Amino acid sequence: MIRAACHYIWGDRELGFWRCKACGCLTHGTALSEPSKIRAVNARMFVSFDPASVTIHRSDNAHTDWFWTRPDAPIWTGAQPVEDPPGPDDWRQAARRALALQVARFQRLRS
Repeated sequence: MIRAACHYIWGDRELGFWRCKACGCLTHGTALSEPSKIRAVNARMFVSFDPASVTIHRSDNAHTDWFWTRPDAPIWTGAQPVEDPPGPDDWRQAARRALALQVARFQRLRS
């Protein structure tokens, strides 16, 4: 593990965004369940980095076959199961989950 970096946890507490303790720049991202496995890097932190020198792989976790940019290699099938399209009541379930997370955070802060 990198000692000169500290992580920032956001949202559902599954991802850690790591930043340099000296300058504050974001360096990389990990899944908190596997912190030793880097899932994303900030290529702007590389010295003399040439973006044309790497192959960008994308994983289609939403199963849409659609990306904002052109992939350099075939799109990998996502690991998440295919879900039904959202229905009219799905926003209520998301709101309940978000509220439960906020309540849990508040209770942790108070204890």
